Amino acid sequence: MKSGTNAATLEADLAETETKLSICPFCGAMGDELKLMDLDDGDGHAVVCDCCGAIGPTDYRPENARRLWNGEALRAFEHQPERVAA
Repeated sequence: MKSGTNAATLEADLAETETKLSICPFCGAMGDELKLMDLDDGDGHAVVCDCCGAIGPTDYRPENARRLWNGEALRAFEHQPERVAA
């Protein structure tokens, strides 16, 4: 943990992380329908889509799970441009 980092800063960082998620590459959900979750099985964190149930790549660091989701979502839409919502 960086020096000077406190619980309020971490919560603000997580809240910011949740608002910057790419749309779901499976159903197009966005915003509040996407959650950065702490997985129950101890495998770290992942983005979960409340609409279709998609679960993104996992990582022990929440910010990395967000980055992985965003990368996977962008790659999926590069290969299926007709699925991009207008």
